[in-house]
Amino acid sequence: MTGHPEFIDNQEGNTLAAALGAIFGQEPPAGESVNVSEPAMVRIATAYFNPAGFARIADKLAKVPEVRLLIGAIQDAHLIHQRRQLGEAPESFERRRLREGLRSLDTALQHERDRLPFTLTSASALRKLIAALRSGNLAVRRYEKAFLHAKAYILGSVQGANGREHALVAGSSNLTSAGLTHNLELNLGRYERPIVARAEQWFDALWNAASAFDLAAVFEDAIRPRTPWEIFLRVLWHLYGSEVDEDAQVDDNLPLTNFQKHGVARALRLIRETGGAIVADEVGLGKTFIAGEILQRYISRRQRALIVCPASLRDTTWKGFLNRYQLFAECLSFEQLAGDRRLRDARRPNAAGFHLQRDLPEYQLIVVDEAHNYRNPSAPTRAAALRSLLYGQKRDLLLLTATPVNNSLWDLYHLLGFFLRQDAHLADKGVLSIRNVFLRAMREDPSSLSPDVLYPVIDATTVKRTRAFVRKHYAGDTISGPDGKPRHIEFPQPDAISVRYNLDDQLPGFFDFLERALDPESSDG
Repeated sequence: MTGHPEFIDNQEGNTLAAALGAIFGQEPPAGESVNVSEPAMVRIATAYFNPAGFARIADKLAKVPEVRLLIGAIQDAHLIHQRRQLGEAPESFERRRLREGLRSLDTALQHERDRLPFTLTSASALRKLIAALRSGNLAVRRYEKAFLHAKAYILGSVQGANGREHALVAGSSNLTSAGLTHNLELNLGRYERPIVARAEQWFDALWNAASAFDLAAVFEDAIRPRTPWEIFLRVLWHLYGSEVDEDAQVDDNLPLTNFQKHGVARALRLIRETGGAIVADEVGLGKTFIAGEILQRYISRRQRALIVCPASLRDTTWKGFLNRYQLFAECLSFEQLAGDRRLRDARRPNAAGFHLQRDLPEYQLIVVDEAHNYRNPSAPTRAAALRSLLYGQKRDLLLLTATPVNNSLWDLYHLLGFFLRQDAHLADKGVLSIRNVFLRAMREDPSSLSPDVLYPVIDATTVKRTRAFVRKHYAGDTISGPDGKPRHIEFPQPDAISVRYNLDDQLPGFFDFLERALDPESSDG
């Protein structure tokens, strides 16, 4: 490579960063002798920009008396394929596309700022950019009259070994780290004074028509001191931001409260990420309504859903609920599921019923109400039947239970096993072994078990709220009453009443019978 390269493709060390450095006054490559001096002005037009790219040439630009950086609206794929609205004039259409392109530029710059890694290199690049923007030798303008797709680096008053005074490098490289170093690009260098002068005229015309743009303000926000509270909120947004956005999109086909809508959004996200979810809200918080809204999502996509629950709930709660809200889903009792001939195996040889209305592959969502009844993994008529139903083709699973833990934490572990098929299923959440997490939790005293032990697993699989939580965080929440008018949610305080009666009058001789049954050897008879 010479001090004034003419063909630059970012291959085998022939990078644009090195070429610009050589033109600006960087030491020439080993074995070459080129005497160069800094340009009097550098003009840069780029369709995209990031601090890491600027850092590649920042040291050399700092020596230039005047640097002009011209950026413009981004024409992304969405805008390229956009079509005119009915009755929209071509001029109005182009103005609208341009406004959206300018907004895309703002969003892209903010995204570029926010995704900078927490490294010394990134911090250094950002500080170099801000220092240059505030030093006075670097001016930034944004061209807002049309989309700017050009990439040009124009250098004035360059003196090289052959007496060249001007340089133009134009091609496909944006002022980004990738564009200057490793993207497969093609840029050509021209050093003829008439060509460079023509490029300068082209740039200056756009520059004069462009608007001042405070690029420093965009990136200074990244290094502004933050309070611990702001950092905490940022961490929460990183973990749950997408979930918060989804909360606002829940379409309440059913009359849901805000906390129920949030439960729906969270459960849907967990199902999407892990294949299943446990809704373990406290009794009375409307798990049936949450499940009903999720059922509606699948039904609207013409996907089959199956509800499995105790027979008493099938014939009361679920029968009325499905009928009232016109949810077309099958509902079977635990016994019906275990007795269906499609799930017959060596553990259920007598299963001969015709309860499932469809072939197994047609069911996309399985909802199990009172799911704690499936906590025993060796139960042949419950857990084994459910595993047979879930075997093979991937199905989504929604488990409803207010008491996921009855006897020990292993109850929860076995419920999770119905949709977390591998011990490392949550490795991307930092849980390398789900079983080891539960082993650790079981070794601790339940009264002093740290929430941090099981939190990563529960956060990735479970929706769990209590009445106290709802009262605190959803104060003023309303629900539609029987008359259709919104009313505040209330949780009446239980008021126990005492009923006194004489048991011996109701069951004569019962205590004597009970005494003999408990201690027959001490009885006189």
